Amino acid sequence: MLLIATTNKNKFNRLKKVIEYTFPNIKIAHIFDKKITPPVENRNDELKNVLIKAKFYYSQLQINVFVEDNGIYFYNIEPNKQLAANFKDYSYGLSPKKLFKKISFFLKNNEIHKGYLKYVFALACNKRTYTKCIDVPFLISSDVKFISDTNILNNFILPRGFNIPISQMTKKELERYRDKYISNSIKELIEPHINDLV
Repeated sequence: MLLIATTNKNKFNRLKKVIEYTFPNIKIAHIFDKKITPPVENRNDELKNVLIKAKFYYSQLQINVFVEDNGIYFYNIEPNKQLAANFKDYSYGLSPKKLFKKISFFLKNNEIHKGYLKYVFALACNKRTYTKCIDVPFLISSDVKFISDTNILNNFILPRGFNIPISQMTKKELERYRDKYISNSIKELIEPHINDLV
């Protein structure tokens, strides 16, 4: 059994689909019905976040745990000015349209044209924790339109190999993007430990 440790149902469904497709014998569990207060995370460090969550849920529930965290980074921006470092504070209290305008100004004012999405995965099993990190490069779309997306930044991100921002991708295009960059990393992390998970 493998517990996907997230309180985000969209993320859970996405990760469950990837894992079940690649490893159909793994039984997937969730934390939605568990009465556990989530651990405090260091929000500006994805690797620390996944390790905190993986170790916490493994120790609390004594079952194998899978965690994903991610962040958006721009080239030529100092670490303390990155949106990933303080996005909750940056976006606090803003409507999606106001946040869209604020991000547009930030990107133009800092002459930002490209960056990368940092994905970090952790697997806790057999009293050990394993991690995998990948950086997925992107450009800033030159034809940015406001689309009410769960993540406003998706309106601006144009992944390498695609000619439209993430917010405008169809389900099929999103799956192709995730297959290209994310699914293989998850497979590489889980595969060596498959006997402990089924």
